[in-house]
Amino acid sequence: MKAWRAQLSGLLQAVMNDRSIVQPLAGSASIQAKGLDAETHSHIMCPLCDTRNVKLVFDAAPGRDEFRCAACGAFFFWPLPSEEEQKSFYESQWAQDDTQYRRDYCDPEQQAINLRLNFMPRLDLLAQRGYMGKLLDVGCSVGTFLRAAKERGWSVEGLDLGESACALTAAEVGCPVHCGTLDTLELPDGTYDVIHASQVIEHVLDPRAFLSAAWRLLKPGGALILATPIIEPSIYCVTHHIQSILVPFVSRGRERPYPWAVHYPFHVILHSPQSLRQTIESQGFCIVHERKIPWLNFQGMNLKWRIFYHGMNALSRALRAGMNMDVLAVRAEVCSKEDAGKKCGNWSR
Repeated sequence: MKAWRAQLSGLLQAVMNDRSIVQPLAGSASIQAKGLDAETHSHIMCPLCDTRNVKLVFDAAPGRDEFRCAACGAFFFWPLPSEEEQKSFYESQWAQDDTQYRRDYCDPEQQAINLRLNFMPRLDLLAQRGYMGKLLDVGCSVGTFLRAAKERGWSVEGLDLGESACALTAAEVGCPVHCGTLDTLELPDGTYDVIHASQVIEHVLDPRAFLSAAWRLLKPGGALILATPIIEPSIYCVTHHIQSILVPFVSRGRERPYPWAVHYPFHVILHSPQSLRQTIESQGFCIVHERKIPWLNFQGMNLKWRIFYHGMNALSRALRAGMNMDVLAVRAEVCSKEDAGKKCGNWSR
């Protein structure tokens, strides 16, 4: 017990002194055993900012490791899966009955909560800012957002990877649903007034190509709404190490530490607020609104995970951070300083 308290005390002191620290305690032995020092992974580049200043932070999955970019703060797996591997994986998630995607996205209660807490506020925001017309929902899943937007008068289309999901959603919503990725979608420039991508960009193998395609497909002045999990470096450091100590103890060794939002093979690149803003703006968008959000949905969680996420919310409030981030960005040739200053953070729910 004394050793555990000493580790935790040392960790919290380190975070207070340097919030950029992300050096795992429990994982250090496995990292050293693999021999992954700075020299052996010096060839690995951050997929967002191209720097080689990356650090191994988690021995995450067989044959793959999780790295953090010291420059932009993003987390990513290496090596990334191929496009073929990813497409096959998502197709299998929709084609089989008992998969995580089926359980999460085909649950009416979960979709009702998502609609109330996330989708309706975004449609309200678009209405407040005068947007209407043609909308593309990327990662449209079972069509909850498409259906709500259609009921409000939008001309809607969807996009997803799994052919089974696309066919099902097209039939149930009654709208075109494209199968593929945004950067391979063969449509004329300036097709859409709004592109919505909720909980998508963390799955994307090349976020810059994704955003460049969104810019091309939007009309001048068109809006992009992104929603994604975010990782504040200090929050990640604390929760990762606390889990490294508590999860094996509570589960009596049956479970390994599970870092927030890093969920291979679903999530392959996780953003910090800094990396998300930089990547969006680098592709010709001006961010005009953003909202950091605590964890809101506790449906179906056991006691352990409820305690964990309530603790994460408390930590986020203390550090003025969040666990998810919504961003409204406008396609623009030049993002002026005046426009960039409109990030007001008071997007009401």
